[in-house]
Amino acid sequence: MVVLETLLKIWHKQNNRCLLFTQSKQMLNILEGFLIKHNYSYLKMDGTTSIASRQGLVSKFNTDSSIFVFLLTTRVGGLGINLTGANRVLIFDPDWNPSTDMQARERAWRIGQTKNVTIYRLLTSGTIEEKIYHRQIFKQFLTNRVLQDPKQRRFFKSNDLHELFRYDDEHDSDDERTETSILLAGTNSEINLKENYNRRKRKRNAKFEGERVPNLSKIDSKITTNQQDVQNDIDKEKDDYVLSKLFKKSVVHSALQHDTIVDHSINDNVFIEAEAHRYAEEAVKALKKSAQECYSAESGIPNWGGRNILQ
Repeated sequence: MVVLETLLKIWHKQNNRCLLFTQSKQMLNILEGFLIKHNYSYLKMDGTTSIASRQGLVSKFNTDSSIFVFLLTTRVGGLGINLTGANRVLIFDPDWNPSTDMQARERAWRIGQTKNVTIYRLLTSGTIEEKIYHRQIFKQFLTNRVLQDPKQRRFFKSNDLHELFRYDDEHDSDDERTETSILLAGTNSEINLKENYNRRKRKRNAKFEGERVPNLSKIDSKITTNQQDVQNDIDKEKDDYVLSKLFKKSVVHSALQHDTIVDHSINDNVFIEAEAHRYAEEAVKALKKSAQECYSAESGIPNWGGRNILQ
């Protein structure tokens, strides 16, 4: 709820509009009370909403920009409707069926959408929600293997695959990484917020004619005329800003890119290149260490060739 409060506060300031999905009507009522408490304008649709009034709610949300949040359950609001009035989608809790969440997230990302859509999934670390998400990923890989690439190799190791079907409430408080980020480490999906911040910090102090100028962002002789590229850069900066605010509150342990995980396919060449790179780094370190030991040796000490070093 702390993360939800932060996200809605930021999106409201940025004039973004949000689809808020949850799995149960009970959680939907809790979120409705949360929205009322914070004076956010919203619409609500669940299984008790009459069929006749549903299309009216959808049309009202798409046409009335003053409505900030559309509160829905994934099984009612996640199929067959067009909600292009929103450009932010937040899935509050995961469903056992990955197709349910996939249908829900694509309500805003449809024909007629003029803005870039950003989708957030919230998971509580160390709870059954992580296990549900792991099962989603596993089911998606099985689907891809059957329908797309039968030779696709999963990045799960045998012991990791066993962990998908066992719940363990033990959590190492000293380890800042979550179980999900550790399990999916081979996909390069984890977002390094500190690296992004340092990169932006370096950009603010760009060099001009060999000298670093404070607060100079960029020097470019080419003028960008593509409005879509400009908008993509702006949206990326906004997303980084949102993540920085969440990490600053110390309520978010890690952030992963879901599309990178789902679309990830590992072949033998990737493994070979990774192992070769690792061995090359170890060899370079060993060579540097050996060189330092040779330089620090005193005269008269036998070298690797068996001869004494003379002054």
